[in-house]
Amino acid sequence: MENGGMQWLGSYCDQNGEKCCYPPTGKPPADFTIYGLWPYYNDGTFPYNCGGGNFDEALLKPMQDSLRKEWPSFTCPEIGRKFWVHEWNKHGTCSKSVLGEVDYFQAALNLKDKINLLQALQGAGIRPNNRLYALESIKEAITRAIGGLEPWIDCNHNAQGESQIWQVSVCVDKTGTKLVNCPFLSQGPGGLALVQCLATEFVGWKKAPEDKEYDFFYFVQQWPGSVCDDAKGPCCFPTTGRPASDFGIHGLWPNFNNGSYPQNCGPKLSFNVTQVGDLIGRLEKEWPTFACPPGDGRRFWSHEWTKHGTCSKSVFNQHEYFKEALDLKNNINLLKVLTSAGIEPNDEFYDLKDVKEAIKKGLGYYPKLQCNQDKKGNRQIYQVYICVGKLGLRRIECPVAPPPIPPKTRCPDKVQFPKF
Repeated sequence: MENGGMQWLGSYCDQNGEKCCYPPTGKPPADFTIYGLWPYYNDGTFPYNCGGGNFDEALLKPMQDSLRKEWPSFTCPEIGRKFWVHEWNKHGTCSKSVLGEVDYFQAALNLKDKINLLQALQGAGIRPNNRLYALESIKEAITRAIGGLEPWIDCNHNAQGESQIWQVSVCVDKTGTKLVNCPFLSQGPGGLALVQCLATEFVGWKKAPEDKEYDFFYFVQQWPGSVCDDAKGPCCFPTTGRPASDFGIHGLWPNFNNGSYPQNCGPKLSFNVTQVGDLIGRLEKEWPTFACPPGDGRRFWSHEWTKHGTCSKSVFNQHEYFKEALDLKNNINLLKVLTSAGIEPNDEFYDLKDVKEAIKKGLGYYPKLQCNQDKKGNRQIYQVYICVGKLGLRRIECPVAPPPIPPKTRCPDKVQFPKF
């Protein structure tokens, strides 16, 4: 199966600002453009960098004008053909048993013409004019245009922290010609990839912000062995030293029961490290950063407070917010819970259901798990979500799956628990 992705330039440039550059051919027309055509497995995972098919620009000469118009690059500096090279090397080579280079790019162009997302939306009265539209109306308009099939809608955030419609993806068969249902969208309630768009903007397609308070928290911990053996990118230990071989806090995130979440709720409530001065030692140990270049954690904590903590300000001030997360970490000893059940970080593979049952037995409620992929292609335990009440004191059953869990972070039936 192939996943055809198209993006809206307005949302890309509204998020990236100075990092958005128009192609040498000038500002593209106000329309969706191709982002990629990506082979997928039915379980939501995907192959990449399959090799054996070097990019040959000469083969695409007859369609280069169409590619420049329909598949432009907006990165800075503008990379033009390098974008097509990247898409072919990473994704196209994994479809070469069915689609050669010419057929791959032509299939993407044909799909773009066949769907015509902007026309479908405008035909339903949905226009990029900075008005508010219901997400369901957007989904229904696209669904009608693609024969009753469900699209995958993805969002990003602008400089003000508002989410906005960014990409729309549809699934096609292996030949890239026939629209089909996306198998992995049925694995979550209502299509998990859509959850993040419940409070959204499309540089014109907005949903008004929620005024009500949040309903519960996700308390999220991550395993350092998986963070540092992620196929996607580098890992740097904090300047305070290598963290212990234990789960570390990622965040304490307010959420609504419908799967959406508030964010950036206090533009004037900036992070003040002096307010957590007595917690610094605990934060460095229990809430470490692995970002590169290495840091002492302050930037990470500032981000978590600004994006998530400020949305719990009716219950917690800054000191209380971080202390609550640290206390939850001590009370929810995930590593002890798992090792007590014989599930240890030893590079072995474990049944996913056994991992969940062990946490259920130790904590009283089932967790939500995310996995990532190591550099060898193994799927491994990455993040564990535990739900707690809005006061942060009581563990609860998670009302909804964490938003978002894209297919690439879902866990297979067997998962690795890597060493660290």
